[in-house]
Amino acid sequence: MRRAWLLCCALSLAACPEKAAAPKTTAPEPQTGAKSDPPRAVLTIVRVEGGVTGTEAVTRAISLSGPAMKACYQKRLETKNLFEGNLTYRETPGDGGMVAFEVENDSLNDPQTRACVTEITREWKVVTASKPEDQMLFELQFRAKAD
Repeated sequence: MRRAWLLCCALSLAACPEKAAAPKTTAPEPQTGAKSDPPRAVLTIVRVEGGVTGTEAVTRAISLSGPAMKACYQKRLETKNLFEGNLTYRETPGDGGMVAFEVENDSLNDPQTRACVTEITREWKVVTASKPEDQMLFELQFRAKAD
């Protein structure tokens, strides 16, 4: 009889309550259809050059507009995952002695991000250079960082 009881306990701990182990808990199964969070947008000022009078103003404008520019890129990362590149802008004469910035080089290759960032630069109030050789150029790098 004792052997039957030991065998019973060995085969099924539930049949032997005084020897039963605590119930095992299992981690929930990962959901296969769950959407993962998009990577985090990172914006870096690669360079600001030229523009005898306006380099500091443009650097300040980029710094102040950085969160909005990152938001342009972050929004696109939600649908177009893991793309990155640079946008380079060159100063062009604007209205009333102010500067406008146009895209000179685009390795980001995303028209929606480019248009959004360019729209932000159009809100800046920077005085234009007096000579074409003094025109400013700035480059921004957009990259994705997985958390």
